[in-house]
Order: sequence, then C-alpha cells, then structure tokens
Amino acid sequence: MMIAGTMGVVGFFIESKMPSLLADKIINWVPNVKWAIVSLSLFSGIISAFIDNVATVLMVAPVAVTISKKLKMSPVLSVICIAISSNLQGAATLVGDTTSILLGGHADLTFIDFFFLDGKIGIFWIVEAGAFVSLLVLLFLFRKEKQIIDTQQWLIWN
Repeated sequence: MMIAGTMGVVGFFIESKMPSLLADKIINWVPNVKWAIVSLSLFSGIISAFIDNVATVLMVAPVAVTISKKLKMSPVLSVICIAISSNLQGAATLVGDTTSILLGGHADLTFIDFFFLDGKIGIFWIVEAGAFVSLLVLLFLFRKEKQIIDTQQWLIWN
C-alpha cells in the first residue's frame, strides 16, 4: 500500500510539471553536465535520509529524465547515480530505509540512536563517510563531462 500511495503521489508530482521546473532550476544553477548529475545525486541522498529511498527515487528520477531530455543525453547514468545515492543515504537514519526500520524496531532503537549509540558514533556517520567517498567517485567518473549548459540556447528551445 505504501508503494501504491507513493506511485500516486509521484503521478501527481509529474502531472504538476514540477520535474520540469526543478530541472530548469538545476540547469540554471550548475555550470556543466557533471555538476547537474552530482547535484541530483546529492539531492536524492539528502531526501532519502528522511523519506523512504524507493519514494525518493520515484520522485527524483523524473527530474533526471527531464534534465537528460533537455540536454539531449541518456538518462541512464543520472538515474543510476540517483538510485545508488538514495540507497546509500537511506541507511543513515531510522526512517530512510525499510531495513533500518526493521532493525530499529527489533533492536528497540530510537531515531537518535542512529547518530550516537551508547556514547559511540552511530551508523549515520559511517554512511556519511561512504557518501563523501561516493561523491569523490562521481566527480572522478564524470570528470570529462564538462560541457557548458547553454541556458540562453535552452530558453530559446523551451
């Protein structure tokens, strides 16, 4: 039922033209294609720490597809980056991933226990270290994607 409800919300999200609006904002905000993909990955990771990661991918993927269409590039890499970032960050908090919810319920953990448990750092900080490494990997993988996003040309086409 949760996934069905999420799909309904995503349907309304797409129908509202919000992915196109967010895509325009991101295209105008970032200097090149590399940073567009990296910013989408970071955005999905931040959202996924507080919303289920499946819902996050369903909400952010249409934005990535819209950006890819506008830049005339394949959406595959950006959607993969979003899914990986969302999955990674979903484990950071109690509410971000189904596995974390089950673990927290079984071990009687609170939301704060994912940050600090028994006076030690919690899983949140380990996941954030992994997220930082994944950011470096993304920057390395997309180091050649330096095409400038021509916003003036894009405004003419739009």
